[in-house]
Amino acid sequence: MVKKVISICLICSLFHISAIVLANIEEKIPEHQMENLKGFFCYEEGEYREAIKYFLSALEFNPEYVTALNNLGSSYYQLKDYDQAIYYFEMVLNLDKNYIKAYLNLGACYFWKGRYLKAYNIYQRSKTINPQY
Repeated sequence: MVKKVISICLICSLFHISAIVLANIEEKIPEHQMENLKGFFCYEEGEYREAIKYFLSALEFNPEYVTALNNLGSSYYQLKDYDQAIYYFEMVLNLDKNYIKAYLNLGACYFWKGRYLKAYNIYQRSKTINPQY
């Protein structure tokens, strides 16, 4: 019985510590990054529609946050909504011409749309920015 009580107390204190740590993290991370992080966790779980809500929320705090724009495009890509994905990947590249992931993602969208030459040209452009890709 004593072990059970100690275990319960330990678990409760861990939850309390976790809540304090999470509260401190949320205070230190800007809102747009926190919303993006929540979206990322949804994305990793395959909850793409839920992730989209968080990425859009991140963009309300910072409309030029290229990471959230790219993640938003990636979510639409996973849903096979290539036109919407292309829209967001192009937004990323309008803000940051060197964002290599957006080139790769954009190329993949055009590939799956059957626009192979356009996909190839985009991949080639990405190689001029970073030959390792």
